Amino acid sequence: MEPRRHFFIPLLAAALILFPAVLPAQVAPEKDPDYWYEKGALASVYGGDRLAVTFFEKVVSLDPNRSEAWFQMAVSYGEIRWFDKAIEAVDHAIELQPESGLYYYGRGRIYLMLGAEDKAMANFHQAAELGNRDAQRYLARREAAN
Repeated sequence: MEPRRHFFIPLLAAALILFPAVLPAQVAPEKDPDYWYEKGALASVYGGDRLAVTFFEKVVSLDPNRSEAWFQMAVSYGEIRWFDKAIEAVDHAIELQPESGLYYYGRGRIYLMLGAEDKAMANFHQAAELGNRDAQRYLARREAAN
């Protein structure tokens, strides 16, 4: 005998009808930072970094304490070679979450693209101290090459 796979669907539907108060209030997409963050991430993945920046800007306008949105905005700025804006955004992410090795590693990569090797290395060392494996590998490879 085949198990009844959809046994709970009518029960769930009945519960939603009888107890609508347990449902979270739906937020209009234009006021939902998660909505804009997902759009930014998707745009970034498919190479639309200029568009991604506009979406991440919307996220931080709605939720200015969202460090990962500041960081992703920095990455997108870096991809379009707007390095000053990238540094500004990643600085904000670090200000919000100074224990993130990833953010220091990202800032180091931006400084490398700017040709500021001393600043890049300082950020890679900070990232490595915070446990960022990419920074640790980068520094180990660099040490082995010297």
